[in-house]
Formats: sequence, C-alpha cells, structure tokens
Amino acid sequence: MHSHVRNVLFIFVLLGLWITGAPAQESYELEHRFEEGKTYKYTATATSKITQEMAGQQMNMAMEAWFVPSISFEKKTEDGNIVLVYAADSGRAHIKAPNMDSTMNMDNLIGKRTRLTITPKGEVVSREVIDSVKVNRMMGNLGVREMVKLPRLAPGPVRMGETWNVSQADTNEFGGGKIVTTTNSVYTLGGEEKVMGHDCLKVTYTGTTTTAGKGSMMGMELFVEGSGKLTGTFYFDPERGLFVKNNARMENETTMAATGQQNMTIPMSTSTESSFTLRE
Repeated sequence: MHSHVRNVLFIFVLLGLWITGAPAQESYELEHRFEEGKTYKYTATATSKITQEMAGQQMNMAMEAWFVPSISFEKKTEDGNIVLVYAADSGRAHIKAPNMDSTMNMDNLIGKRTRLTITPKGEVVSREVIDSVKVNRMMGNLGVREMVKLPRLAPGPVRMGETWNVSQADTNEFGGGKIVTTTNSVYTLGGEEKVMGHDCLKVTYTGTTTTAGKGSMMGMELFVEGSGKLTGTFYFDPERGLFVKNNARMENETTMAATGQQNMTIPMSTSTESSFTLRE
C-alpha cells in the first residue's frame, strides 16, 4: 500500500477512536421548579424613552418603573402544572414629559394578587385575578398582570449552541377594547456562568413583535398597530429549576389612529430596557 494512503487511513482510524471515546455533550432538560411554602422575590426595573408626533408636533417622554414583585408557590396540579400567586411588595414610577415631571407610588398595586398556572416549561395555562385593582389610566392594567415573566424553556433536552422557538400572544385591556401583542422569539443555549452564587445556564434570545387592537378614550375610537424587535439574555439555575436574572431591550414602532371628535394619526417610537433579578 502506498505510504500516503496508509497515513490517511491511520489518521481516520485515530479520529474514529477519538470520537468513539469522547464523552457525549451534556444535554439539559430545563424545567421551572418551586419549593413548597417559599416566596421568591425579584427586583424589576423598566426604562422607556418615547417619541411621538401629534398634530405636526414632536413630543419626547421618559418613563421609569421599579417594582419588587413576589412569586409564591401554591400547588402542583394533577397534570403536572404549577400554580403560582403573584403580588407586588412595592412599586413606583416616574414619568417625565413636556407638561409633567412626576413620581408616583403604585399603592393601588401593593399586595394585590394574581393566580397564574403554568407548565413546567413556562407556558401560561391560565390567569385569575384574586384581588381587583383600581386601574390607573396612565399605567393601564399593569396591576392585573404578572410583573415577572418567567422564560419559556426548551420543550425537550437541549445542548450548548442549540436553539428553540417560542411564539406567544399577550392580550391587554385598553379603553374598553383589547390590544394583542404577538411575539416570535429564538432562544439559544449559550454557555455556563456563575450569577449571584448560582451555577447558571446563559440563554440569549432575539425576537420580533406585532401589535394590533382597538379601544376608546374621550369619545374617540382608537386603533393601534405596530411592530418591534427584542433582544435579551436570561440566566437559569438548572439544578434548582430557578429563574435568576433577565436583561432585555425592545424597540417598537407603533401607530395609533383616532376617529370621532377629531381624526388624527399618532406615530410613536419606544425604546425600553428592562431587568429582573432574584432577591435572596
């Protein structure tokens, strides 16, 4: 046999032995888990910059919100779903606009509870308002929604570098109507990282959003449509099944059309940075 051919065959044999003897890459079966009788608290922040145009005039606004939401484990259902109770221990918001500069304590939200049923993968099965909230016109129905969005985890075992897709729709009440935001995201298991004493998996994600809906205000019918992009990173402790941290950024372009006493179109650009961090 020619020496060159023998050398090539020898290399292939060595590669075959190495591949056979190499350990398989670890896969992770990610699931949310909560300890009975324990309450999990987070620090939640959101900062938004908003530019809108009305009647030919541009207006810039800035909003900041700070909350300490809590999640309490209530029970596990017979079909394996997880029942959680959400509440807010504290909260305030700051709004700065050309005609106002105000900080508000969100007292109407404190202690108000919402029951949420999710799958171990984080998919929302149902929501139930336990304590009704007096809705603040400027802040919408924030009080009846969970203020910590648990991430949607991979539907099956996932290895480093692998991805999974998530599509979900979120409905919010608006002026007697509804606005539906549909989000399509791609999640990537990116590595391991020590975060706040937890051995975490790092998951990065990108996505797109579309918004459509209608409502009414001050005698006018309002129609809303828009689109956006989001990016972010969350950290998850696979050993404890615990969501530890999330950082996200979202850019939205929205158009609101008003008909009735006045007819106008209001374009709006919004840039939002948000974070959730476990408090221990």
